[in-house]
Amino acid sequence: MDTSTLISMNIPTKMSRGFTLSEIMIALAISSILMAGVLTVMGTSKRTYALQTELAELNDNARFIMDELKNVIREAGYSGCQSVFNNPFWQAGDDLKNDLDIKNSPIKLPSDILTVEHFPQLKTDGILNEGDSTITLANNSILPQNNDSLTIKDCGTSVGQVYTANIVSSDIPSDPWAKVKVPILGSLWKNYIAPVDVFLGDLVNPGNRPRITYKVMFDEDVFTLFKCPGTINSDSNGDGDMCNDYTTVAQEAFRLIEGVQNLQVRYGIDTDNDTIPNRYDTNPNSPIGRIISVRFTLLMRTINKRNIGGPVNFTFNLDADPNLQYNPSDEKAHEEGYYHRLFTTTVLVRNSIYPITTNNNAVLPSSPPPVLPNSNSSGSSGFQ
Repeated sequence: MDTSTLISMNIPTKMSRGFTLSEIMIALAISSILMAGVLTVMGTSKRTYALQTELAELNDNARFIMDELKNVIREAGYSGCQSVFNNPFWQAGDDLKNDLDIKNSPIKLPSDILTVEHFPQLKTDGILNEGDSTITLANNSILPQNNDSLTIKDCGTSVGQVYTANIVSSDIPSDPWAKVKVPILGSLWKNYIAPVDVFLGDLVNPGNRPRITYKVMFDEDVFTLFKCPGTINSDSNGDGDMCNDYTTVAQEAFRLIEGVQNLQVRYGIDTDNDTIPNRYDTNPNSPIGRIISVRFTLLMRTINKRNIGGPVNFTFNLDADPNLQYNPSDEKAHEEGYYHRLFTTTVLVRNSIYPITTNNNAVLPSSPPPVLPNSNSSGSSGFQ
Protein backbone atom coordinates (compact mmCIF):
# COMPACT_ATOMS: atom_id res chain seq x y z
CA MET A 1 0.00 0.00 0.00
CA ASP A 2 1.21 3.49 -0.79
CA THR A 3 2.22 5.27 2.41
CA SER A 4 1.22 8.67 1.02
CA THR A 5 -2.30 7.40 0.55
CA LEU A 6 -2.61 6.44 4.22
CA ILE A 7 -1.31 9.80 5.34
CA SER A 8 -3.85 11.70 3.19
CA MET A 9 -6.71 9.60 4.56
CA ASN A 10 -5.89 10.09 8.26
CA ILE A 11 -4.93 13.78 8.35
CA PRO A 12 -7.90 16.19 7.84
CA THR A 13 -7.40 18.89 5.25
CA LYS A 14 -8.13 22.62 5.79
CA MET A 15 -11.34 22.41 3.75
CA SER A 16 -12.82 19.68 5.93
CA ARG A 17 -12.17 21.35 9.27
CA GLY A 18 -15.31 22.52 11.39
CA PHE A 19 -15.98 25.73 13.43
CA THR A 20 -14.09 26.26 16.60
CA LEU A 21 -15.90 27.08 19.84
CA SER A 22 -14.72 30.68 19.76
CA GLU A 23 -16.04 31.15 16.22
CA ILE A 24 -19.46 29.79 17.23
CA MET A 25 -19.58 32.12 20.24
CA ILE A 26 -18.73 35.14 18.10
CA ALA A 27 -21.39 34.19 15.56
CA LEU A 28 -24.01 33.81 18.29
CA ALA A 29 -23.07 37.17 19.79
CA ILE A 30 -23.39 38.94 16.43
CA SER A 31 -26.72 37.21 15.72
CA SER A 32 -28.04 38.19 19.15
CA ILE A 33 -27.12 41.82 18.58
CA LEU A 34 -28.81 41.82 15.18
CA MET A 35 -31.91 40.08 16.56
CA ALA A 36 -32.11 42.54 19.46
CA GLY A 37 -31.97 45.42 16.99
CA VAL A 38 -34.73 43.88 14.86
CA LEU A 39 -36.94 43.29 17.92
CA THR A 40 -36.33 46.84 19.13
CA VAL A 41 -37.32 48.27 15.75
CA MET A 42 -40.41 46.04 15.65
CA GLY A 43 -41.44 47.06 19.18
CA THR A 44 -40.95 50.75 18.43
CA SER A 45 -42.89 50.44 15.17
CA LYS A 46 -45.72 48.65 16.95
CA ARG A 47 -45.96 51.31 19.66
CA THR A 48 -45.77 54.09 17.07
CA TYR A 49 -48.51 52.48 15.01
CA ALA A 50 -50.72 52.05 18.07
CA LEU A 51 -50.13 55.67 19.12
CA GLN A 52 -50.84 57.02 15.64
CA THR A 53 -54.02 54.97 15.53
CA GLU A 54 -55.10 56.42 18.89
CA LEU A 55 -54.30 59.98 17.76
CA ALA A 56 -56.18 59.46 14.49
CA GLU A 57 -59.22 58.27 16.46
CA LEU A 58 -58.84 61.25 18.80
CA ASN A 59 -58.82 63.65 15.84
CA ASP A 60 -61.84 61.97 14.27
CA ASN A 61 -63.77 62.15 17.55
CA ALA A 62 -62.87 65.82 17.99
CA ARG A 63 -63.95 66.60 14.43
CA PHE A 64 -67.25 64.82 14.98
CA ILE A 65 -67.96 66.68 18.23
CA MET A 66 -67.02 70.06 16.81
CA ASP A 67 -69.29 69.55 13.81
CA GLU A 68 -72.12 68.49 16.13
CA LEU A 69 -71.73 71.47 18.46
CA LYS A 70 -71.24 73.96 15.62
CA ASN A 71 -74.43 72.85 13.89
CA VAL A 72 -76.45 72.96 17.12
CA ILE A 73 -75.09 76.38 18.13
CA ARG A 74 -75.67 77.89 14.70
CA GLU A 75 -79.28 76.69 14.72
CA ALA A 76 -79.83 77.41 18.42
CA GLY A 77 -83.31 78.73 19.06
CA TYR A 78 -84.35 78.75 15.41
CA SER A 79 -88.08 78.17 15.25
CA GLY A 80 -89.11 79.36 11.80
CA CYS A 81 -90.30 82.86 11.05
CA GLN A 82 -89.63 85.02 14.08
CA SER A 83 -89.09 88.67 14.96
CA VAL A 84 -87.28 88.44 18.30
CA PHE A 85 -84.22 86.65 19.63
CA ASN A 86 -85.19 84.39 22.50
CA ASN A 87 -81.99 83.41 24.29
CA PRO A 88 -81.69 79.65 23.63
CA PHE A 89 -78.81 79.06 26.07
CA TRP A 90 -79.38 78.04 29.68
CA GLN A 91 -77.12 78.19 32.69
CA ALA A 92 -76.75 74.68 34.07
CA GLY A 93 -77.08 74.07 37.78
CA ASP A 94 -73.56 72.72 38.21
CA ASP A 95 -72.19 75.95 36.78
CA LEU A 96 -74.33 78.02 39.13
CA LYS A 97 -73.11 76.07 42.16
CA ASN A 98 -69.49 76.12 40.94
CA ASP A 99 -69.55 72.37 41.43
CA LEU A 100 -67.72 71.75 38.20
CA ASP A 101 -65.47 68.78 38.92
CA ILE A 102 -66.47 65.73 36.90
CA LYS A 103 -68.20 63.24 39.17
CA ASN A 104 -66.22 60.07 39.97
CA SER A 105 -63.19 61.35 38.06
CA PRO A 106 -59.82 60.87 39.76
CA ILE A 107 -58.68 64.09 38.04
CA LYS A 108 -60.25 67.24 39.47
CA LEU A 109 -60.50 69.48 36.42
CA PRO A 110 -63.49 71.88 36.14
CA SER A 111 -65.70 71.28 33.10
CA ASP A 112 -68.67 73.26 31.77
CA ILE A 113 -72.14 72.11 30.74
CA LEU A 114 -73.81 73.33 27.55
CA THR A 115 -77.61 73.40 27.59
CA VAL A 116 -79.31 74.81 24.52
CA GLU A 117 -82.76 74.95 22.96
CA HIS A 118 -82.48 73.19 19.63
CA PHE A 119 -85.36 72.12 17.44
CA PRO A 120 -84.57 69.37 14.89
CA GLN A 121 -86.05 70.30 11.54
CA LEU A 122 -87.76 67.89 9.15
CA LYS A 123 -87.45 68.41 5.41
CA THR A 124 -90.80 68.36 3.67
CA ASP A 125 -91.55 67.60 0.05
CA GLY A 126 -94.73 69.07 -1.30
CA ILE A 127 -97.44 71.49 -0.22
CA LEU A 128 -99.24 71.14 3.10
CA ASN A 129 -102.95 71.72 2.51
CA GLU A 130 -105.88 71.98 4.85
CA GLY A 131 -107.45 68.57 5.48
CA ASP A 132 -104.31 66.55 4.69
CA SER A 133 -103.78 63.65 7.07
CA THR A 134 -100.14 63.02 6.08
CA ILE A 135 -96.95 65.03 5.81
CA THR A 136 -94.65 64.06 2.95
CA LEU A 137 -90.97 64.18 3.88
CA ALA A 138 -88.01 64.49 1.55
CA ASN A 139 -85.85 61.40 1.18
CA ASN A 140 -83.01 62.95 3.20
CA SER A 141 -85.13 64.05 6.15
CA ILE A 142 -84.93 62.70 9.68
CA LEU A 143 -87.92 60.54 10.62
CA PRO A 144 -90.17 61.04 13.64
CA GLN A 145 -91.31 58.20 15.84
CA ASN A 146 -94.86 57.34 16.74
CA ASN A 147 -96.50 59.87 19.09
CA ASP A 148 -93.75 62.44 18.49
CA SER A 149 -94.96 66.04 18.47
CA LEU A 150 -94.56 67.93 15.19
CA THR A 151 -94.78 71.73 15.01
CA ILE A 152 -95.66 73.27 11.64
CA LYS A 153 -95.04 76.96 11.06
CA ASP A 154 -95.21 79.34 8.14
CA CYS A 155 -94.60 83.07 8.02
CA GLY A 156 -98.33 83.70 8.20
CA THR A 157 -98.57 82.00 11.61
CA SER A 158 -95.56 82.74 13.78
CA VAL A 159 -96.85 80.68 16.71
CA GLY A 160 -97.33 77.46 14.77
CA GLN A 161 -99.54 74.44 15.35
CA VAL A 162 -98.68 71.15 17.02
CA TYR A 163 -99.68 67.79 15.54
CA THR A 164 -98.95 64.24 16.70
CA ALA A 165 -97.24 61.71 14.46
CA ASN A 166 -99.21 58.46 14.04
CA ILE A 167 -96.49 56.55 12.26
CA VAL A 168 -96.06 52.76 12.28
CA SER A 169 -93.36 50.55 10.81
CA SER A 170 -95.40 49.82 7.68
CA ASP A 171 -95.36 53.53 6.84
CA ILE A 172 -91.59 53.45 6.34
CA PRO A 173 -90.64 52.20 2.83
CA SER A 174 -87.85 49.68 2.42
CA ASP A 175 -86.16 51.93 -0.13
CA PRO A 176 -83.99 54.38 1.88
CA TRP A 177 -84.30 56.96 -0.90
CA ALA A 178 -88.07 56.85 -1.06
CA LYS A 179 -90.20 59.68 0.28
CA VAL A 180 -92.04 58.99 3.51
CA LYS A 181 -95.63 59.98 4.14
CA VAL A 182 -95.99 60.52 7.89
CA PRO A 183 -99.60 60.05 9.11
CA ILE A 184 -100.80 62.44 11.82
CA LEU A 185 -103.67 62.26 14.26
CA GLY A 186 -106.51 64.26 12.73
CA SER A 187 -105.72 66.51 9.81
CA LEU A 188 -104.07 69.83 8.97
CA TRP A 189 -106.39 72.64 9.92
CA LYS A 190 -105.12 75.23 7.39
CA ASN A 191 -103.19 75.71 4.16
CA TYR A 192 -99.53 76.38 4.93
CA ILE A 193 -97.87 78.87 2.60
CA ALA A 194 -94.18 78.51 1.70
CA PRO A 195 -91.75 78.83 3.29
CA VAL A 196 -93.01 76.15 5.68
CA ASP A 197 -90.97 74.74 8.59
CA VAL A 198 -91.73 71.42 10.29
CA PHE A 199 -89.96 70.83 13.60
CA LEU A 200 -89.64 67.75 15.74
CA GLY A 201 -91.07 68.69 19.12
CA ASP A 202 -93.64 71.00 20.67
CA LEU A 203 -92.49 74.58 20.12
CA VAL A 204 -95.82 76.16 21.09
CA ASN A 205 -96.02 75.20 24.77
CA PRO A 206 -92.99 76.66 26.59
CA GLY A 207 -92.70 73.72 28.97
CA ASN A 208 -92.37 71.26 26.09
CA ARG A 209 -89.75 73.10 24.03
CA PRO A 210 -86.87 70.68 23.31
CA ARG A 211 -83.53 71.17 25.04
CA ILE A 212 -80.20 69.39 24.75
CA THR A 213 -77.50 69.15 27.41
CA TYR A 214 -73.90 68.31 26.53
CA LYS A 215 -71.95 67.17 29.57
CA VAL A 216 -68.63 65.42 30.22
CA MET A 217 -68.88 62.41 32.55
CA PHE A 218 -66.39 59.84 33.77
CA ASP A 219 -68.04 56.51 33.08
CA GLU A 220 -66.48 53.03 32.99
CA ASP A 221 -63.02 54.60 33.45
CA VAL A 222 -63.41 56.66 30.27
CA PHE A 223 -64.08 60.38 29.85
CA THR A 224 -67.21 60.62 27.71
CA LEU A 225 -69.34 63.44 26.32
CA PHE A 226 -73.03 62.72 26.82
CA LYS A 227 -75.90 64.24 24.86
CA CYS A 228 -79.12 64.37 26.91
CA PRO A 229 -82.33 65.64 25.29
CA GLY A 230 -85.25 66.85 27.38
CA THR A 231 -87.70 69.71 28.02
CA ILE A 232 -88.40 72.21 30.76
CA ASN A 233 -91.11 69.91 32.06
CA SER A 234 -88.76 66.92 32.15
CA ASP A 235 -86.13 68.91 34.06
CA SER A 236 -87.24 67.52 37.41
CA ASN A 237 -84.41 69.21 39.31
CA GLY A 238 -84.96 72.56 37.64
CA ASP A 239 -81.22 72.95 37.23
CA GLY A 240 -81.00 73.16 33.44
CA ASP A 241 -79.03 69.90 33.29
CA MET A 242 -81.01 67.33 31.31
CA CYS A 243 -78.44 64.61 32.09
CA ASN A 244 -79.35 64.73 35.77
CA ASP A 245 -82.81 63.41 34.90
CA TYR A 246 -81.57 60.03 33.73
CA THR A 247 -81.33 57.20 36.23
CA THR A 248 -77.89 56.07 35.06
CA VAL A 249 -75.09 57.64 33.07
CA ALA A 250 -74.50 54.36 31.27
CA GLN A 251 -77.47 54.74 28.91
CA GLU A 252 -75.84 54.08 25.58
CA ALA A 253 -78.55 56.00 23.70
CA PHE A 254 -77.12 59.25 25.05
CA ARG A 255 -73.40 58.41 24.95
CA LEU A 256 -72.18 60.76 22.21
CA ILE A 257 -68.43 60.15 22.01
CA GLU A 258 -65.55 58.96 24.20
CA GLY A 259 -62.26 60.69 24.87
CA VAL A 260 -63.57 64.16 25.84
CA GLN A 261 -61.81 65.05 29.07
CA ASN A 262 -62.97 68.65 29.40
CA LEU A 263 -65.44 71.12 27.87
CA GLN A 264 -65.26 74.89 28.30
CA VAL A 265 -68.02 77.19 26.98
CA ARG A 266 -67.87 80.99 26.74
CA TYR A 267 -70.67 83.20 25.43
CA GLY A 268 -69.81 86.26 23.34
CA ILE A 269 -72.01 89.07 24.67
CA ASP A 270 -72.81 92.17 22.57
CA THR A 271 -73.55 94.96 25.07
CA ASP A 272 -73.83 97.92 22.67
CA ASN A 273 -75.87 96.38 19.84
CA ASP A 274 -73.16 96.58 17.16
CA THR A 275 -73.10 92.78 16.47
CA ILE A 276 -69.58 92.48 17.89
CA PRO A 277 -68.97 90.62 21.16
CA ASN A 278 -67.68 92.99 23.83
CA ARG A 279 -66.79 90.22 26.24
CA TYR A 280 -66.92 86.45 26.67
CA ASP A 281 -68.79 85.29 29.75
CA THR A 282 -69.50 81.96 31.44
CA ASN A 283 -73.09 83.10 32.11
CA PRO A 284 -75.42 83.00 29.08
CA ASN A 285 -78.18 84.84 30.94
CA SER A 286 -76.63 88.29 30.74
CA PRO A 287 -79.33 90.97 31.23
CA ILE A 288 -77.45 93.63 29.24
CA GLY A 289 -76.83 92.14 25.82
CA ARG A 290 -77.44 89.44 23.27
CA ILE A 291 -75.28 86.41 22.61
CA ILE A 292 -73.56 86.93 19.28
CA SER A 293 -71.21 83.96 19.34
CA VAL A 294 -70.18 80.96 21.41
CA ARG A 295 -66.60 79.83 21.92
CA PHE A 296 -66.03 76.29 23.11
CA THR A 297 -62.84 74.42 23.92
CA LEU A 298 -62.36 70.65 24.01
CA LEU A 299 -59.54 68.85 25.78
CA MET A 300 -59.33 65.42 24.17
CA ARG A 301 -57.52 62.40 25.60
CA THR A 302 -56.69 59.15 23.85
CA ILE A 303 -59.18 56.48 24.88
CA ASN A 304 -56.84 53.55 25.49
CA LYS A 305 -53.81 53.55 27.75
CA ARG A 306 -50.64 52.69 25.85
CA ASN A 307 -47.11 51.84 26.93
CA ILE A 308 -45.71 55.24 25.95
CA GLY A 309 -44.28 56.35 29.28
CA GLY A 310 -45.21 59.34 31.38
CA PRO A 311 -47.21 62.33 30.06
CA VAL A 312 -45.30 65.14 28.37
CA ASN A 313 -44.77 68.25 30.47
CA PHE A 314 -47.08 70.59 28.50
CA THR A 315 -49.61 73.12 29.84
CA PHE A 316 -52.99 73.41 28.11
CA ASN A 317 -54.71 76.78 28.43
CA LEU A 318 -58.41 75.92 28.60
CA ASP A 319 -59.32 79.59 29.03
CA ALA A 320 -57.75 82.97 29.67
CA ASP A 321 -58.40 82.31 33.35
CA PRO A 322 -55.07 81.10 34.80
CA ASN A 323 -57.01 78.77 37.08
CA LEU A 324 -58.14 76.86 34.00
CA GLN A 325 -54.78 75.49 32.95
CA TYR A 326 -53.96 71.82 32.90
CA ASN A 327 -50.65 70.02 32.71
CA PRO A 328 -51.09 66.22 32.49
CA SER A 329 -47.69 65.67 34.10
CA ASP A 330 -49.18 67.05 37.33
CA GLU A 331 -51.45 63.99 37.35
CA LYS A 332 -48.80 61.46 36.33
CA ALA A 333 -50.39 58.61 38.26
CA HIS A 334 -53.62 58.97 36.25
CA GLU A 335 -52.25 60.29 32.95
CA GLU A 336 -49.37 57.91 32.25
CA GLY A 337 -49.88 56.23 28.90
CA TYR A 338 -52.25 58.88 27.48
CA TYR A 339 -51.84 61.68 24.96
CA HIS A 340 -53.87 64.91 24.82
CA ARG A 341 -54.87 67.53 22.28
CA LEU A 342 -56.73 70.82 22.61
CA PHE A 343 -59.31 72.12 20.14
CA THR A 344 -61.10 75.45 20.21
CA THR A 345 -63.46 77.30 17.87
CA THR A 346 -65.86 80.25 17.85
CA VAL A 347 -69.29 79.92 16.25
CA LEU A 348 -71.65 82.69 15.17
CA VAL A 349 -75.19 82.43 16.57
CA ARG A 350 -77.21 83.13 13.44
CA ASN A 351 -80.44 84.08 15.17
CA SER A 352 -78.72 86.90 17.06
CA ILE A 353 -79.77 89.32 14.30
CA TYR A 354 -83.19 89.70 15.94
CA PRO A 355 -84.05 92.17 18.71
CA ILE A 356 -83.39 90.45 22.00
CA THR A 357 -85.54 89.02 24.72
CA THR A 358 -83.66 86.90 27.25
CA ASN A 359 -84.77 84.19 29.65
CA ASN A 360 -85.23 86.82 32.34
CA ASN A 361 -87.18 89.08 29.95
CA ALA A 362 -84.52 91.79 29.78
CA VAL A 363 -84.84 93.73 26.51
CA LEU A 364 -82.35 95.88 24.67
CA PRO A 365 -83.38 99.33 23.38
CA SER A 366 -85.33 98.91 20.17
CA SER A 367 -83.34 99.25 16.96
CA PRO A 368 -83.43 97.80 13.43
CA PRO A 369 -81.94 94.32 13.11
CA PRO A 370 -78.22 94.75 12.46
CA VAL A 371 -76.41 93.29 9.48
CA LEU A 372 -74.12 90.46 10.57
CA PRO A 373 -70.93 89.40 8.84
CA ASN A 374 -70.81 86.09 7.05
CA SER A 375 -71.18 83.14 9.39
CA ASN A 376 -67.92 81.36 9.94
CA SER A 377 -65.93 79.71 12.63
CA SER A 378 -62.25 79.40 13.21
CA GLY A 379 -60.48 76.58 14.94
CA SER A 380 -57.09 75.90 16.38
CA SER A 381 -55.51 73.05 18.22
CA GLY A 382 -52.58 72.33 20.47
CA PHE A 383 -51.14 68.97 21.38
CA GLN A 384 -48.63 67.20 23.49
